[in-house]
Amino acid sequence: MNGYDHEHSLGAAPAGTVGVNGFALPSGRMIVECTPIGRPDASQLVSVYEMLTTNAGYPPDIRALWDFRGFDFSPYDPAVCRKQVFSLERFPHRKGVKRGCLVDSELGYGHMRMFQELLGGFGIDDMNVIHVSYSRDELIGWLDS
Repeated sequence: MNGYDHEHSLGAAPAGTVGVNGFALPSGRMIVECTPIGRPDASQLVSVYEMLTTNAGYPPDIRALWDFRGFDFSPYDPAVCRKQVFSLERFPHRKGVKRGCLVDSELGYGHMRMFQELLGGFGIDDMNVIHVSYSRDELIGWLDS
């Protein structure tokens, strides 16, 4: 690969980030789509919630579609998942807001279901406000209902 130092590029790459984009559903309801890129840590995920609660362009109760397609869940264990769940305690005004999680692997599906169970089990939010699916259309329909 002409001039491409694979090892250097990987080492220099940031740990991760989250792309955020707002759009309207068929009913006209606005939602936000969040797409993790690379390996964002809990603080980067928290920054998305902070942005959603402080940005005048988004109401604090805006529904979210988290697009985890292509995301590598392999380095995330239950302890990391639990840390991410407890980080959401700082946003009680987002409690009850619907969040759809789009995945494309069994590992991703299992991880997001574990997240959902921990969220409800620790009383941070109702587990029924999270829906995990392999289908974007199914999630769009659920978020629009």
